[in-house]
Amino acid sequence: MKKKILLSCLSLILFITGCVTTNSPSTNPTSSPGAFISSIFNKIPTELQEEVSSRIDNNRELFGFGSGSSDKLGAAAGQMKALDNAKSDLNKKVKKEVQANLNSYCESLDAYTKTLVKPAIPELTTHATELIAYNISQKGAWEDEKKVYALVTVDKSYVQSNSRNVFSTFLDNMSEKISRAKKGM
Repeated sequence: MKKKILLSCLSLILFITGCVTTNSPSTNPTSSPGAFISSIFNKIPTELQEEVSSRIDNNRELFGFGSGSSDKLGAAAGQMKALDNAKSDLNKKVKKEVQANLNSYCESLDAYTKTLVKPAIPELTTHATELIAYNISQKGAWEDEKKVYALVTVDKSYVQSNSRNVFSTFLDNMSEKISRAKKGM
């Protein structure tokens, strides 16, 4: 009987977390358009701002922008450095978004389940971020006399679904282990 109650509670949790969406102010460009736009263009050269903004959809994508010096090691090495910097910039944004998603999923949990799940959030965030990194796509590359620039993006809906999948898999695995432990008593 207790096993059925536990499984039905976990099923309810999975259903509820599947229905939750986040709209974190830190990652939602519509919450403060002026601040968001100025943060976008802080590190993008003025002559590239229009080109970059035409290639991204702020409502559907997270993006990263990076640069690398092309004068010392050449354009190819500069492009690799720019791409690495852009991916690093995007990974920071993805990590914030994933963490916000996972924390929002925890809001609907009961107190006991939260005590089991909350300590795993940093590890789940890292895992989901690493999985999402495989779906990063390059949207642009530019070069001037001294620097090379790169723009990379990932779809926000992919970040959301991947966060949900990682969280659901964790809950399924946790439920399985609890059931096995209970059988072993």
